[in-house]
Amino acid sequence: MLNFLNEYFLQQISTMVNVTNGTKFGGSCGEGIHLGPYLKSAIYSIILVASLVGNIAIICIVHRTRRLHNPTNYLIVNLAVSDLLGSVINIPIAIAVQLRLFTTWSNDFVGRVSCALLPPLQGFFTYCSWFSITVIAVDRFCAVMFPLRHVMSPCVINICLAATWLLSLFIISPLFYAMKVIKRFDKYVCLETWEPLFDTLEARKIYTIFLFFTSYVFPLVVIVPLYSCVIHRVWFRTVPGNVTDAIQRVQSKSKKRVLRMLVTVVVMFVLCCFPFQIHIFLQYNFNDSLSKCAVTPNVTFVMFSLVFANYAINPFIYFAFSKEYCTALCTLLGSIHRACKLRRTKRMSRGHELPAKEVIEIASFRKLNEAHSSTVCLEADCHHKTKQEKMWRGRNINWI
Repeated sequence: MLNFLNEYFLQQISTMVNVTNGTKFGGSCGEGIHLGPYLKSAIYSIILVASLVGNIAIICIVHRTRRLHNPTNYLIVNLAVSDLLGSVINIPIAIAVQLRLFTTWSNDFVGRVSCALLPPLQGFFTYCSWFSITVIAVDRFCAVMFPLRHVMSPCVINICLAATWLLSLFIISPLFYAMKVIKRFDKYVCLETWEPLFDTLEARKIYTIFLFFTSYVFPLVVIVPLYSCVIHRVWFRTVPGNVTDAIQRVQSKSKKRVLRMLVTVVVMFVLCCFPFQIHIFLQYNFNDSLSKCAVTPNVTFVMFSLVFANYAINPFIYFAFSKEYCTALCTLLGSIHRACKLRRTKRMSRGHELPAKEVIEIASFRKLNEAHSSTVCLEADCHHKTKQEKMWRGRNINWI
């Protein structure tokens, strides 16, 4: 379960127990290098900014670019939305915990409701992101292996989009019952407890195994074989007819780009999610064997940082390996630059503080406009402006 607050409070309780017993937190493993809360918060902040910029850029690019309005890119937008919401929900909480802005819970109505909703939402958007990656793998497999069949039709894509969210909600729904505010060591904390319906330790173990196989093993089992088939088909595919050296070079370059992108997607998914999943799986199933060497806060920080980094890595994979997204990103950045320049020009023109270059351009245009005067229309008080005048009016330069 991706629950930063639950992990944090469990560590706080473990620390209190160890201090009471006169032992150090971490057992025989030692404390190691201590990373300060401000350094951890800075790293989390960098990941948050990267995730916001990358995922918002993906959404804007697909919205603005008409040629990207197809089912495949809608799946990528679904991935960007889940990554964006996951980073907005999870990372600020992690920063607040590191800065000790969130050390206890309130036992009132608001505290109980937030305890029942906030931790499940932390995992909900993450699992939705992982299932979106799985659906994208299925879509790429069908497009490459069955190019003449419209297997992933718009109707099927819509069903898959809804399934990613509904399946994530179904998987995480038991936590709406299990997350409760309880009192430990004179502090109210939000922890996973399945009483009174079930035994907490046994239910937590069963649910953790269920999460491990449904949210991590299942996507991995689907993604790796499908992308392996796609890589094999793309690498050994030949262009029919007479192939020149130039075509061979283009084909080889395209194959390498696709191969690098697919391998990067799989490696990043495994690398970012594997440590945390294994830690949770071992913690709730082999707790006694791990008690001699407790997971330190630094290790927890690294595991959560990798999970959070997956939010930011996904959009930049498409920017790095897709020509369409790279070109659209450059166009978007150019539009933002022109909009900022236009806003600056408008603000300066209102304050009558135009730079010398703009003044020279306006004077030159006025001379040109005098030589080529506008044509008077038949309607009263109506005249046709020249092309240059329309251009300057578009730049919001006040006419005198």
